[in-house]
Amino acid sequence: MLRSEIIQVVREDFLDDISDAQAGTDLTVDAVSDTRLLRWIQEAEREACRRTYNLIRDDENMSHVLVTGVRWYDIDRSILRISSATLDSTILEHTTEAALDRDVTGWRNYEAGMPSSFYLHRHRLYLDRAPSSSENGFVLALSVWREPMEPGILDEEPEIPSVHHQALASWAAYRYFLIPDPHIRDDARALYFLKQFEDVFGPARSASLLEFKLEDPGWSDVGMGGYSHSWPGIPATDITSF
Repeated sequence: MLRSEIIQVVREDFLDDISDAQAGTDLTVDAVSDTRLLRWIQEAEREACRRTYNLIRDDENMSHVLVTGVRWYDIDRSILRISSATLDSTILEHTTEAALDRDVTGWRNYEAGMPSSFYLHRHRLYLDRAPSSSENGFVLALSVWREPMEPGILDEEPEIPSVHHQALASWAAYRYFLIPDPHIRDDARALYFLKQFEDVFGPARSASLLEFKLEDPGWSDVGMGGYSHSWPGIPATDITSF
């Protein structure tokens, strides 16, 4: 579906009864611009990706060219999860700084050379050793799951799979019924449409959980709202307080 078609679903299927009830007033659904609805559809796309991280796969646009002596590289902030990192046809191990400190004696003092692993701190990727002049110019190719990177265009489709496009309309309806206007605000309807959205994409994820998703090589979901991690050498732990 085009984003314009999703907006049409919002207007005709979800909000049309409100427009009819307000006929003869200047507080109809038409008073909510396509620009505003488009912004909510874009917001829904980001929320969908954050809640169900494996919606947009990108194997082409996230490469970095290594520079002699440089151990860290800022990655795009749309990235939610790195699936793999390949350097000169070699797959690097995704680890953690803590695991390196625990398991690899003297790694912080490695001589420059070919990296074998990486870890993440927020949206900065660190190699276990700085590249030497022999690795200068090598391409670190990342395969990632990410959010949409570009602003949504009205007459284009969302990047997430088409099977989920119509569900984005529920988020826009949820946002509409939270407008602080006595003729529009309806908390019960807002919660109804939020539930429709969450039935497809799951509950909201906290900023802390999103960081864990990105940084933890052993991350996996444990049902709705749960979280599990399995650091190398450490038993998995369930965390449900996010």
